Amino acid sequence: MVKVAIIGLDGLPFDFVSSIAHEEGLRNFREILTHGSSGILRSTIPPVSPVAWASISTGLNPGKHGVFGFTDRLHRPYSSRNLMGLALWDLLALAGKKSICLNVPFTYPPYPIRGLMVSGPPCPRDRPSSYPPDLAEELEEAGYRVDIDLPGEEFTGLREEDFLKDARAVTKARAEALLSLADGHEWDLFYAVFTTLDRVQHVFFGRALRESPFYDGRGRKALLAYYRALDDRLGEILRELGNDTLFFFVSDHGFEPLYRYVGLQNLVLDFLTRKRLYTSLYRRALYLMGRLGLQGRIKAVLDKLGLTSAVSRRAGGGFECGPGHIYSNRPEDELLRLIEFLKGVKDEGGRVFERIYRREEIYWGPKLRMAPDLILVPRAGYEIRGLLPDKFEDVRPVKGMIYKTGTHASHEALKGFLALYGPGVKEGSWVNACVYDIAPTVLHVLGLPVLSNMDGEVLVRAFKENSDVAKRPVRTVRLGVREELALRVRRLRGKMRERKAGR
Repeated sequence: MVKVAIIGLDGLPFDFVSSIAHEEGLRNFREILTHGSSGILRSTIPPVSPVAWASISTGLNPGKHGVFGFTDRLHRPYSSRNLMGLALWDLLALAGKKSICLNVPFTYPPYPIRGLMVSGPPCPRDRPSSYPPDLAEELEEAGYRVDIDLPGEEFTGLREEDFLKDARAVTKARAEALLSLADGHEWDLFYAVFTTLDRVQHVFFGRALRESPFYDGRGRKALLAYYRALDDRLGEILRELGNDTLFFFVSDHGFEPLYRYVGLQNLVLDFLTRKRLYTSLYRRALYLMGRLGLQGRIKAVLDKLGLTSAVSRRAGGGFECGPGHIYSNRPEDELLRLIEFLKGVKDEGGRVFERIYRREEIYWGPKLRMAPDLILVPRAGYEIRGLLPDKFEDVRPVKGMIYKTGTHASHEALKGFLALYGPGVKEGSWVNACVYDIAPTVLHVLGLPVLSNMDGEVLVRAFKENSDVAKRPVRTVRLGVREELALRVRRLRGKMRERKAGR
């Protein structure tokens, strides 16, 4: 039976890489695109890492797996304990097969699986954590790191050369860990994610596109140089993992240039000031705090005290705003008025929001009630923030230093990357798919049944008609209560182990 390797390339946009693969010396990307089955992998709404990777790993929409962003309504970060659906490595364990998970986002804290798990970001203090526990120490001694030294949400404060050097070092260490683990352990599924590409594109993507107002030759050169370094690592992986491995190269979302920020809380406060004097005064106070640079410090204190959500709810008149979503405690008619207000918001001659979704329009399942009431998609070039000193802020270039010119927020960012490469794949074919399709396809390739509650389909069309994968009927099964309970107990044990370790 063939083995499967899922190689996650965080933020890789299909359109961009396919346009440069034949020009910029990306021989391994070119090989994958030419001799694999490739196309656009449609992301979740919003197209952000925690939501999309959870869907890739489970084959479920957010209304079933229960992850809707980086934090929940109480501003608590999502982790492996919040993932309600069963991930691929859980299902393989039930079938007696072994998995190695390396740097898959939101697998902290790690928990016992049949195989190995090295948690991906976010991790406390950006230190690796693993099952079994001693594996993380071995990796750290070998120079492995969870992430680059991120300079905060604004991506400012580092010299370009230092940032790029760090990005290459982390990518190299990730590839070395992957090859070492693959060679030293048995596995049926190897699932590894390279998250550094996302960080590099946040800095250089807007500078690399000629149609962007931030375009400059140096920025394009820097991004293409990183792509070539990543391409070299992919070549090593293709050679070392062997001809009996079927590769899934996947990204959680695409990318787009960033020009301007929009403060969602600011807009909601504009809506509310028509009726509430105290909200107007509160807005003025927040504006003053922003100008004095105090917002971040005050938010940190509120987070530590667990009061952020309560303060946000009260100050927002029953509307809690996050980076692209709104929770509502207000009556339905007022929520509808807010939607109409936000639809009419314009900036620089056009509407700011491309679409405003009610949660039931894009999610379904038992966790729907936990989702934000509204999910907002801005037009290309905009990134939604919670609260800003002003409603709109421009990206401000800093010569010689990094600054953010790339984002993934609009419908354009839904266009991620997919390529299947290896035994039985229909070479040179085009296959568009959704993030929900990855898990059921992997299960089918490995000869396992697909869970009946999965929202994706098996990508049979990506394989040759005479291949085992294409000829074998797709089986479905419903997981029993006992299996689900057993896996939740294992996750709880992982939580207890992390507490004892004090990490």
